[in-house]
Amino acid sequence: MSQLLLNYLSLSQEDSIEQLNLTRRSFNALSRSGVWTVGEVARLVESGKIQTIRGLGRKGILEIKYILARTEISNTSEVEVNIDIIPREDSIGRLSLTSRSFNALTSSGIRTVSEIARLVESDDIQTIRGLGREDILEIKDRLTEIKFQDLTKVDANTIPTPRQMTVDAIPERVIRWQSQLVAKQLSAELLHKHARIAGHSVEEWLEGIKVTENEQVYEVLATILSSSLNICEEIEFLLSQIPRQDYLTVLLSRYGFERKTLLQIGQEIGVSRERIRQIDYELKNKLNDAVRAIVEPKSIKDLKDSPTFLRMQSTLLIARDTGLDIKYEQWTQHIRSSGLIGNWKSQNFIGKDAVEVMIAICNMLDDYGIPCLQIYENLQYAVQLAASGKPDV
Repeated sequence: MSQLLLNYLSLSQEDSIEQLNLTRRSFNALSRSGVWTVGEVARLVESGKIQTIRGLGRKGILEIKYILARTEISNTSEVEVNIDIIPREDSIGRLSLTSRSFNALTSSGIRTVSEIARLVESDDIQTIRGLGREDILEIKDRLTEIKFQDLTKVDANTIPTPRQMTVDAIPERVIRWQSQLVAKQLSAELLHKHARIAGHSVEEWLEGIKVTENEQVYEVLATILSSSLNICEEIEFLLSQIPRQDYLTVLLSRYGFERKTLLQIGQEIGVSRERIRQIDYELKNKLNDAVRAIVEPKSIKDLKDSPTFLRMQSTLLIARDTGLDIKYEQWTQHIRSSGLIGNWKSQNFIGKDAVEVMIAICNMLDDYGIPCLQIYENLQYAVQLAASGKPDV
C-alpha cells in the first residue's frame, strides 16, 4: 500500500488553529477574527458562518473544510443534543425547540444559540416574525436550562507540531468517527443515504466499512465531510464555468419554470434566435463536462477542490421519497428549513431562486442521461403545477 502522507490529524477542540497547518492567508484571516481553536473553526464550518470570516475566499474555505474532514477532533461526539452545557456557536437545533419556533428562527436567519440568547437579552426576540407568546416563552425557558461552554484560548507558541499519520496507520476508530459525522448529516436530512459518490451510495459506503480498505473509505468519507454544505455552493461552483451573466438568463428562460422559445429569449436579450441556440449548445456542453468530471471521477482525490453534488442529489431524492403526495411548496419549505438550500455568496445570483436554478440545470442535462441529477416524475409534475398556478394537488 502507498506510504503517501495524508493530512490526517488527531487534535482536541482546545488545540490551536496553528495545528491545522493552514496557509498563512487562512490562518491570518481566522486569527484576525478572534478564532484561535480547532473547536471554534469546526463550529464555524458546521453552522455555515465560516463564510462570514473576512479575508477568507472560496479557496480558503475549501482548504479549511478539506483539512477538518481529515482531522479527528476529540470530544466532538460526546455531547448529546439535550445536555445543559453547549458551545455558544452551536446550531439552534441543539435546543430541541418545536418545529414552529425552529422554522420562525431559521426563516429570520437565526442559526446559532448565541444569536437567540442575544435576541432574548435585548428583548428583540419579539420582533421575529412567526413567533407567538408561547413560542417566546418556550425559547426563554429552554435558555434558562443551559449553560454556555467557552473554550480557553491556547498560546500557539506552546503547541507541539501536529500529530500526523501515514495511510497504513489510519486506525479503525478514525473511520468510525468519520462515519458518526456522516450519520449526523443523514439524521439531520442534510444528506440522503442514496446520494452517490465514487460509484456507490453513501449508505453502501457506510455499510462496506468492514470489507473495504481503510485508505479508500477514509478518502471517501473525508470527501463527503469536506464537500459543499448546500446546493447554493454547488450551483455557484458549477456556474462559475459560464462566461457571462446572459448565459444564466438563457438557462432559466430555456429550462426553468416558464419555458420560452429561442426567439422569445433572443428578443428579451437583444440578440438573434441563432445566437441563443449557440449559447444554449455551448452552455449545455460546459455544464455536462463539469458535472461528468465530478460524478465520474478517475480517482476520489480528483474531488479535492470540487463539490460532489451530494446536496443537489439529496434534495431530489427527498422529493422522490415523498411519492405522489408531493406538494412543491411543502417540499421547498422542508429543504429550506433543513439548511439544504443555503444562501448565495455571489452577487450574480442574488434574487434568483436556487431551486429553480437547480431544476433548470437538471432539465438541461436531461439529454445527457446523468442519473444522479434526475428529476423524478412526481417532482416534475409538482413543478409544472406550481409554475402554472394550478391547485397543488
